[in-house]
Amino acid sequence: MRNPLPCVSRLECILKLLVVSLGLLCLLSVPGAEAAAAAPACPTYEALTALAARPALVRLAIKGNCPAPAQLTARVTRASGEALGVALLPPDRDGGFSVDLGRWLGSRDRGGVYRIAWQSTTTTPAQTVLEQLHTIACPPPPAPATRFSAADSRLTVELPAGDRCQGETVATLTLADADGRAPAKPLSQRLSSVVGGRLLFDLRSIEPRARRSATLLLTNATGETRKIPLQLGEACAGGFKVTAQIDGDTLKGNVAAEDCHFPVRARVSVTTERGSELVGEEATIRSAAFSLALPRSPRAADPYRVSAEFVSASSAEAALTFAGTARCPPPTVLEPSLERTGEGDDATIKASYSSTLACHGKSKLTLQLRDPQNTVVFNRSIEASPGPTPVALRWPAKLAPGVAYELQASIDYGPDRSLTTSGRRRLTSECPAPGIVDLGFSQPDGSALGAHLRLAACNIPVQVKLMIRDSSGHAVGAFERVIRQFNDVPLQPLALGSIANLATGRYTASLVVSDTRGRATTREASIQRDVDPPTARFLVDGQPVPAERAPALTDLTQLTIQFDDPSGLLPPVKPMAEEPPPIDSPTPRVRVREATAGNAPDVRLVLDYDVAPAAAASLAIGVLLKSTDGRLWLVPAARRYLAFDPEFLREVPVVREMGGLSALARSASLAPGTYQVAGVVLERDGTHFLVRAKHELTVSPIAHRRPLAALRQAVKQIPVRLVFDDAGRASVAADAPVPDGTYSLQLETYDRFGNSSGTTVQQLLVGRAPQSATTATPTSQQGATRPTPPTAPGAATPRPSAPSSTLVLSTLGGELVLPKPLSLDVRLQTPDAQPPPAAHGAITVAGVLVTARPPLAGPSIAAQSSMAADGRIHVTLPPLRPGPYELRLTVRARGASQPSTRPEPRDSSFATSFTVLDGRPIRASVLALRTRGRAPLTGHLSLAYDDPAARAVLPRVTRERSSAGERDGAGASGETGVDYSIESPGLRFYRARLVNRHTGVESITEPVRLSAVADERLSVEGPDRTFRGYPIKLKAAGIPAARVRWRVTSPGAERAAEHSGDTLTIDATSTGTFYVEAVALDATGAADSPASPRVFRAIEVLWPNLAPSVIDGPAQLEPGRPTMFTVTHPTLFRGRGNPAIQRKGEWELPDGKRVADQEFTELTLDAAKTPPEGVTLQYHAWINGAREETLTTTTHRVHAYEYRWPRWTLDTQTVSAKTPSIYRLAVRPATWQGWLGIPDATLQTNWVIPPDVRVLHRTDRELIVEVNRSEPFDVAARIIDDRGHAAELSATNVSPFRRTQLAIETVIIPQRALHTAPLKVTVSAKPVLLPAGRRLERVAFYLNGAQMGATDGSPLAMELPTAGRYHIRAIASIGTDIVAENSAIFEVADNAPAVCRIDIVGNFALNGVAKATCSDPDGHMVDYRWYRNGELFDTSGPRVKLSAAQLQGLNELSLVATDNAGKESSARIEPPGQS
Repeated sequence: MRNPLPCVSRLECILKLLVVSLGLLCLLSVPGAEAAAAAPACPTYEALTALAARPALVRLAIKGNCPAPAQLTARVTRASGEALGVALLPPDRDGGFSVDLGRWLGSRDRGGVYRIAWQSTTTTPAQTVLEQLHTIACPPPPAPATRFSAADSRLTVELPAGDRCQGETVATLTLADADGRAPAKPLSQRLSSVVGGRLLFDLRSIEPRARRSATLLLTNATGETRKIPLQLGEACAGGFKVTAQIDGDTLKGNVAAEDCHFPVRARVSVTTERGSELVGEEATIRSAAFSLALPRSPRAADPYRVSAEFVSASSAEAALTFAGTARCPPPTVLEPSLERTGEGDDATIKASYSSTLACHGKSKLTLQLRDPQNTVVFNRSIEASPGPTPVALRWPAKLAPGVAYELQASIDYGPDRSLTTSGRRRLTSECPAPGIVDLGFSQPDGSALGAHLRLAACNIPVQVKLMIRDSSGHAVGAFERVIRQFNDVPLQPLALGSIANLATGRYTASLVVSDTRGRATTREASIQRDVDPPTARFLVDGQPVPAERAPALTDLTQLTIQFDDPSGLLPPVKPMAEEPPPIDSPTPRVRVREATAGNAPDVRLVLDYDVAPAAAASLAIGVLLKSTDGRLWLVPAARRYLAFDPEFLREVPVVREMGGLSALARSASLAPGTYQVAGVVLERDGTHFLVRAKHELTVSPIAHRRPLAALRQAVKQIPVRLVFDDAGRASVAADAPVPDGTYSLQLETYDRFGNSSGTTVQQLLVGRAPQSATTATPTSQQGATRPTPPTAPGAATPRPSAPSSTLVLSTLGGELVLPKPLSLDVRLQTPDAQPPPAAHGAITVAGVLVTARPPLAGPSIAAQSSMAADGRIHVTLPPLRPGPYELRLTVRARGASQPSTRPEPRDSSFATSFTVLDGRPIRASVLALRTRGRAPLTGHLSLAYDDPAARAVLPRVTRERSSAGERDGAGASGETGVDYSIESPGLRFYRARLVNRHTGVESITEPVRLSAVADERLSVEGPDRTFRGYPIKLKAAGIPAARVRWRVTSPGAERAAEHSGDTLTIDATSTGTFYVEAVALDATGAADSPASPRVFRAIEVLWPNLAPSVIDGPAQLEPGRPTMFTVTHPTLFRGRGNPAIQRKGEWELPDGKRVADQEFTELTLDAAKTPPEGVTLQYHAWINGAREETLTTTTHRVHAYEYRWPRWTLDTQTVSAKTPSIYRLAVRPATWQGWLGIPDATLQTNWVIPPDVRVLHRTDRELIVEVNRSEPFDVAARIIDDRGHAAELSATNVSPFRRTQLAIETVIIPQRALHTAPLKVTVSAKPVLLPAGRRLERVAFYLNGAQMGATDGSPLAMELPTAGRYHIRAIASIGTDIVAENSAIFEVADNAPAVCRIDIVGNFALNGVAKATCSDPDGHMVDYRWYRNGELFDTSGPRVKLSAAQLQGLNELSLVATDNAGKESSARIEPPGQS
């Protein structure tokens, strides 16, 4: 604590202490002194904090209500004790005191800590009332002056003098490319002096594209920093111009500048008339066209002024100022959504339209909905006046479920609708759960299951699971499948597999369909499976007939048949009294898939149908038939199934009721004739309806005569019929009495589903049958009868007993080998080979039938027979084919008679089998794949039989061969064939000797002729082309002249002319193609053998024609120096031409002199006689003998020039940088024009190179050298001409140049020829230089500096949305060390939209015709889409016609037309008379 009474000496301190003590005593003696001593001293002081705006101002405040002293003294010193100054200060207006330290501190010497002592002047000496410390922060480094020189790539930073508190300053430079990335490390430099200085950054080693911008950071010793953004773009020679205009809430414009100016930094500010300024965020413009958002004013309707500042990458600046009018906030579309309203594609577009401000006027809202292919699927407009509440929009539309659509809203508002705003939003329609429309049989016969599914594309993939359970709940089948492909049909048919393995019974099928989103649908169906055929049980007088027994009946009425089947027997066709009312609207469909009558079962109809759905499900009753006389018949329905035909399903909407119907019935009630299939009869709510069809069904007489039961005795059939009672039992009724005897009752029954076990046969004994008769148990068609002893239970009348012995038919012999007449001897006898007993009475043959057995087929044939006295029966067989047969013999026996009775005849049938053998000669031929060829000729011989069955009668084959007709060998071989080989040229014959195993008859085939010829080669020499009038000659070689045959087909000739000899001359009197064939005759003189050598030639005869010759020589000549010119002739023909055709020619010199028959000439120009345009040298050529037709002239113009020795330069080029390095050293004129002065000079170069440099190749002006070191070297050259001119050249420090390994070209392919916005382009990087064996691994594409994507070398699609000049850059890389880039400029013009209107044609209310009239200034219209109440309904063209149904309820007719640049224009009208 400091002493409040400072003194100089000890005595002074004692005196002051005494004065203070006396003062205290006086105070104690004054009244009220106690209270005064308790009060605080006044005044008291408080130091205030420094102001940020004035850091050098020190402030002092008076606390409480004490009055301020008249003045204070402020003594200021540094923290180090250095005194700065003293100030006598009066109080401020607020009663405090303040002192500004700046009066003693310089502008660069303010930072630091200072001590201020405040002293009162009312006391002597001055008393210090308060001391305080005051700190002035060290300021940041001062703003430097920067200057970038693009010419030498150097950045200069001029730092001014700063505050001495700063100490050392560090400058850090961070570089960035056009995309804002830092490709290089930051650069740093230090400046130790506080008095300022200069820093220099050398950026030559950094590519310009990597230093488009930079940030300079200055940091002083106290940590204070200053950041300065810089633009270091390339030096831009072109101008920098910005044009723009205000469009609503945006500033749209274009930057006209070179690429080096990009990117451009821009900042937009808005100043309202009230003076408030709104500054927007800094934006970066990377392309010529730009759009900047304006800062929004709190009061949107205020007038405003817009200022925009632009700074390019090369530090070029531009500023724009606009005066804006009062802005009106646009109307808005609120809460748009897509909601499904039903099945299929039905949906509703919901939104609210808010237009509440008076400045909106009568606004127009246009809503468009686009699918993922950018096609407008909905287009509708609405006009609204300002109102307090939003307008609710509810518009129906057809939208695919689960698809993402883009809703585009365009609003025209304002008093004259001059203001426009637009917006877009992506909306997704709801994806419905997968639906099961129907589940059931998929085939008319009920052998498989299927389902109709309702799926959307968003459901895919869909998992399907089917479980089949029997009546007890046990699983008997399962099916699982994943549907991965969507078929755009209303109903998706799905086959669920076969159920043919399931037995008869009732099953439950459960189907579960689930999609990827986890939504599932389940459906069950009850399935009745019936595959068992009906069974028949026979009853006699109500008692079952035992198995293997033939009942004996006195009358057919005793027999009853019980049919057992769970589904019932096949019903008959039922008559109908009247036709049900038809279902006509909406139009139903019926397709008849099958309609037959006469097969098993009798009537079978299969139909597919679809109708409009009713409140209750329809029940298929059957199919209605109509006869020609108008009577109606109903074929009952047997089974309903699901229609699976894709074409049928494609036309069926989901809301329709569809299915298939199988109807089966007996046709006994239908008379033969033609019937019309009238349609399908459906029952709805107890009422029958008809779904009409058009088809015809023919019932043939054969089908009508086909009974359910047949009673047969041998070949005789007795008409009977089945009569059914209510219990389902049937009795057999005959129209006439049935005679006594043994009968076969045949039944053919079907159940209602068409199942049948075949024909059931039951043997019956009617009356008192003879005991020797053979009986059998009922069998099916596949079974055989089994003999049983005859029984006749319940016989009322006794009959004579039958003989007890049984007869059999035995074969005695016969002739059964063709070709002799066929016969067979048989005899009836007892099993012990005895003649028939007398009890059988007289036996006669009633008939003989011969029937072929498999594999033969055919009808039975009657045969003649005769019977001898000993019972032998001789059967004369008809002509038969070889094979197995059955002989059935019917005999009639009359038993031994008694005196009082007359025996009745009875028939018995016996059968035996036999085989007819083929003993005829075997007919065959010998086959060879090749009958002629060059020796050695090899091959295989085989036998081809006229009758394949002859193989069975062939015991052996003997093959014989002969040469020139003489037999020289034979041998046996199998019937499969034999190999042959003819080693030398000649003829050989083969034949086969065949023996029949049954008769030994021998047959010999025709011999096959095999010819082996010598290996000869035929060639034709001569030309293939000639001119008309110049004949050619062809010569054959390799074959003797006597064996050469020519065949020539002239142009237009139908037949070829033949010539002989080894030469052929074609006169060539007509043009065209002559087809020539030269063939060598064989030893027999035949020319058509496939093995004969032959040559084909096509000879072209052309019109004489000569192409011009080419003069070789310089175009410039030095006057006075002779120069040689030569001529080059093109070929006369392609290929082999006629050598007799010769070319002739001559030179024509500039002075008119002609030089003939030379391929060269010499020309010397005279400077005085050569005009400025030069002189011409000509060469005339023609075909010898056709000068007038073929004359051609070639002209060569020659100019005179003055020889001028150019200025030369020495080039060094690295061919290979890898040690040892290879260089190309060459001298050339400094400019390309230097060659013009020495076009024909003879040059020579003398080189001076280091001794360790090896020359690999030398020419007159260049060297290829090899250097086996890495250090640079020097080279010199002296070039001289033949006129004494010389030039001395040199190059120093020649070192390897790392050659570019990769080079690319940016290729831009527009989508269309018209380059107007918006435009889609495909950009690719085409390799120009590529390392061997490598390919582009990565290509990054940039559009105006912004990266658009990267590929593996494949093209990239870009969209150029607006008009302007686009800079497209591609950076290709291979690995990390090989990189190349290339840029291209692509300009897009602005596409002017078309102006469209809708015109009414005629009376719109009657004809509904409208047309679109569009005017497109820069293209034409390519697409028209018409919308009715917002829904797309026609895309046929500019003219549309609405039907009467479409005119009803029409509120708005709109149009969206697209021009050839893809830009859309719209128009709308309200129909006349509509509001």
